[in-house]
Amino acid sequence: LVGNLTVTSLALSCGTLSVGGNTLALSTLSGSGTLGTSSSSSLVFNGTISLSSSITSLNSLTISNGVALTLNANLELSTLIMNDSTTATTLFLNGNKLTVDVSASGNSSSLSTIYSGKTADNSNNTAYGDGSLIINNSNVNISNLAFSFCDTSNIFVYGSIVGTGLSFNTNDSGSYGANIYAYNSSSGHNVSVSISNSNFSNAGADNSGGAIYIKNGTLTISGTTFYNDGAEKGGAIFLDSGTTASISICTFTGNSASSNGGAIYVSSGATASIYGCTFQNFVSDSQAYTYSEYGGAIYTNGATTINSCTFYLNIAGEDGGALYIAGGSTTVLSSTFYENSSTWVQIGSGGAIYVANGATLTVNASTFAENNTIDNGSSSSGAAIYAASGSTLILENSILAENGTGGATDLYVGSSTHSSGYNIIGFDL
Repeated sequence: LVGNLTVTSLALSCGTLSVGGNTLALSTLSGSGTLGTSSSSSLVFNGTISLSSSITSLNSLTISNGVALTLNANLELSTLIMNDSTTATTLFLNGNKLTVDVSASGNSSSLSTIYSGKTADNSNNTAYGDGSLIINNSNVNISNLAFSFCDTSNIFVYGSIVGTGLSFNTNDSGSYGANIYAYNSSSGHNVSVSISNSNFSNAGADNSGGAIYIKNGTLTISGTTFYNDGAEKGGAIFLDSGTTASISICTFTGNSASSNGGAIYVSSGATASIYGCTFQNFVSDSQAYTYSEYGGAIYTNGATTINSCTFYLNIAGEDGGALYIAGGSTTVLSSTFYENSSTWVQIGSGGAIYVANGATLTVNASTFAENNTIDNGSSSSGAAIYAASGSTLILENSILAENGTGGATDLYVGSSTHSSGYNIIGFDL
């Protein structure tokens, strides 16, 4: 095409349709009944494109530098290439769903910038309304992804996604994972999510994982901020069974869960490695009663390692101001717990950490200071660590100091306990 073209119906059975710097407006596309039924069919868009009908089985869609593609209907394809450049290749979902499935071809896809909303403000990169990116059995790389004020999960992952520089703001998904929902079903999808240098803010889910929910997959997150996300379980992240997660150099601020795990929930059968992260989930008096019942920052029933992390001003409505260990084995290394607290009208235990019956906690080279348990104005035991009857606590080379008020002890042990190295417990700093 060397000029603009507007058509009501276009049939393409094979080959390549190239739009050279012009505008192509389509109402209906078909190729032997459906566009792209031939594996050689593809579209190359070098102009401004507006798709007004659903498209299925498209082999390849390439959008060149500086082009804006607007979807006014759902789009399904195997390979999507959006060439990244300073002129901003952009996809507007307009409340529709983009499905990328390369299960047949095995190709990878790359996305540059996506706006999800029904209307978009390009001046400040925000968008409004519904819209979702669905990834089926695909390897997709995403950069500079922006979602705002949406009413469904932004990204559904049944394949592999690598994202950097992503921005999510104010979304309510319904039940699971307002921003990213990743699930490995019985059909054998290889689910993998890798996110770096991104921001998740003000997301909410009714059930699990305010920002991210993943089951039977691999999650890797680094250099990312989670702010004011919320859910019933796992205010920011929910790691369901069969998941292996690595979370490093991240900041969790003002996240909350109405039940368990203000920032992160680790299910039985999941494995989590958390390194160099900061957790501060109480940020103002206005949020005084939005904290979790159990585990102000983390609730774990799986295998969890916490290394070189800081827990500050986390609050649990009942037990485990920063960390609640319901089961499994948890190791805490070289971490700091400061001014965390558990509170309830009857009893609050484990100002920093609560270890439940049947759970195991190993603490090495860590510091606990000015943590507290509050019981309707008074204090109860285990201001730093509360190890319940039937639990196992291994304490090594750590400091528990200046925790508790009103006679509360730094450490309460109703369990099997092993102390080694040089622990300092119960003195004023």
